[in-house]
Amino acid sequence: MSRSSSGAAVLIFAFVLLTAGCESLTGFLFYPQTQYLQTPQRYGLEWQDVELVAKDGTRLRNWYLPARGEQRGRILFLHGNGENISTHLNAVAWLPDEGYAVFLLDYRGYGQSDGAPLLPSVFQDIQAAHHWLQQESSATPLTLLGQSIGGALGLTYAARWRGELPQFDTIVIESAPASLPQVAREAMAANWLTWLLQAPTLLLPSAYDPEKTVGDLDSGRVLLMHGSKDRIVDVGHLQQLEQVLPNAEVYQYEEGHIRGFADADVREAVLRFIQTKGPAPIAGP
Repeated sequence: MSRSSSGAAVLIFAFVLLTAGCESLTGFLFYPQTQYLQTPQRYGLEWQDVELVAKDGTRLRNWYLPARGEQRGRILFLHGNGENISTHLNAVAWLPDEGYAVFLLDYRGYGQSDGAPLLPSVFQDIQAAHHWLQQESSATPLTLLGQSIGGALGLTYAARWRGELPQFDTIVIESAPASLPQVAREAMAANWLTWLLQAPTLLLPSAYDPEKTVGDLDSGRVLLMHGSKDRIVDVGHLQQLEQVLPNAEVYQYEEGHIRGFADADVREAVLRFIQTKGPAPIAGP
């Protein structure tokens, strides 16, 4: 979930839960922003604007950051539920210098992408980006990197939605909820204004929850990261994901929500993981 969500937004969410149909409720898991607040130029990076068209015809606008020097791998980056690729850019701006090309996807409704974010439609957006990366180059390993709700979407996509596209060589997930209705319920419980309105979150569909979908995951190696001080997605979600992904590597760091890449040790651990063939034990701090 995003780091900034107002009490008013939570109240609106609660009201809609009480009045809307289940199919439309998933839109309230997303808080898109249409304005870019920065571009890769701020970090001295080269980039390309990439326009995609999802299977249902929705037009998507995205950024691609080429690797500097020899390319070591490709990364599909799925950001959290707030804002857009411009505000999540800092999470991956360090990767081109390490030899990794990065595709930053803005789901429908985010940034300059058309449409409105709903499940399961956003999986078509991920599939379009996956296809573009595969067409662009298949000579280097492909990693899926997802943060927060992007991590949850990434796990479910890799397990059930990628279609005929190749599996990811590695999957790196940071601060992901194991259950979307659960994390919505926990967010409401944390606010005294909405504490009594937790029950309607049970109306949110759970069919796309990672803890229910990853049993179908045939992708290779998975790294689960989470901050021990996360106040947005409790670290208990990491433990739930460990139960359904017993072969995943786990890395805990002593920071808050999606704050891992601010730490050089975390960045080094991720590089070590995606560069290693076969099992690669990751030691946490």
